[in-house]
Amino acid sequence: MKWIKKLLAVIVLLFIIAVVMVVGLMMFVDPNRFKPVIIEEVKKRSGYEMHIDGPLAWSFYPRVGVKIEHMTLRAPQEKTPSIDLRDVSMAPELPLFLRSDEKLHGNVHVAAIEFINLHAKDADVKFSWKDNILTIHSLKADLYEGTLIATAHARGFSAQPTWDWDGQIDGVEMRAFLRDLNGSDSKINVSGIGHLQFKGETQGKTKDQLLSNLNGNTEFSISNGSIDGIDLNYYVLAADALINKQSMPPLPEVKQTLFSQLSGTAVIKNGVMETNNLLFSSPPNITKGNGKLYLISQTINLRLQIKSEQAIKTQWEIPVQVTGNLSHPDVQLDASELEKYIAREELTKVKAKASEIINKHVPGKAGEYLQNFLGK
Repeated sequence: MKWIKKLLAVIVLLFIIAVVMVVGLMMFVDPNRFKPVIIEEVKKRSGYEMHIDGPLAWSFYPRVGVKIEHMTLRAPQEKTPSIDLRDVSMAPELPLFLRSDEKLHGNVHVAAIEFINLHAKDADVKFSWKDNILTIHSLKADLYEGTLIATAHARGFSAQPTWDWDGQIDGVEMRAFLRDLNGSDSKINVSGIGHLQFKGETQGKTKDQLLSNLNGNTEFSISNGSIDGIDLNYYVLAADALINKQSMPPLPEVKQTLFSQLSGTAVIKNGVMETNNLLFSSPPNITKGNGKLYLISQTINLRLQIKSEQAIKTQWEIPVQVTGNLSHPDVQLDASELEKYIAREELTKVKAKASEIINKHVPGKAGEYLQNFLGK
């Protein structure tokens, strides 16, 4: 029983010491003395301009650190902040931080993040700084009803910073995600539950530099969603009417394409994203696509091939082009491809008529020869 009493006494003593240290820290050390240190260290180590609003306060859970109500980071040569952070709790190893040591590691919790118009919340970051390399060992955040998990590295801050990352997004509500990314006035909106795996690298300090130097690859899928602003089935019916010289179908009151699954992969090279295997099922049609998205100019050049499973005369895959500004693209039937289809249909009809005439008026070997010639 004596060793139990001693153990309890030690635990109580440690608790009292911890309380005294916390109280002493709160009473005698003003965290605001660290504000200029933090700002200077961030600029020294990364080149980014940090702005901190409001006074700093101590944070004691889950570990001792500094709490910042609102802060922004602005890249050199940029007029607006690159990152906007609210309710930030920074918990590095303070002795290392205050000594401006070349080694630094710790944890950061951020209640709300805004980055390139995207919003995340409840982000937890484990980071380290060593040999002028920033390593984000793990980043976890809530993102549009889903989750973001990633790791990243950054180096070369004194010249042209280089970034690389590997991560995934699961269960994201795509309508809200794309609305913030592309703008609320976008003509075409995609909804559904998105899953995304991404890996890439870039270099630069400004947004344009980062986008133009972006290289990587991604795999994506969206389930149980819709494309609002486009009725792909209308283009199928319109193409069928044109090919068969029938009256055009009426324009739909609601332009929407429902789909059960939309998936594909993309390769990004110097800021240009290219896909060759876009596929989505939107009964009664199956659509394949390939094309490019230019990230700097925010323009798109996408070709779709729609295979219809409904009762229409045309059995060709219907070609549709999506081009122009990403927020307000131009969607139309591919006229040049349709002309080829129409020419094929006309040729088929001519062959059928010629075959009928041959069967009726050219018997024997000569008729057989002509039939073979038509087939070729």
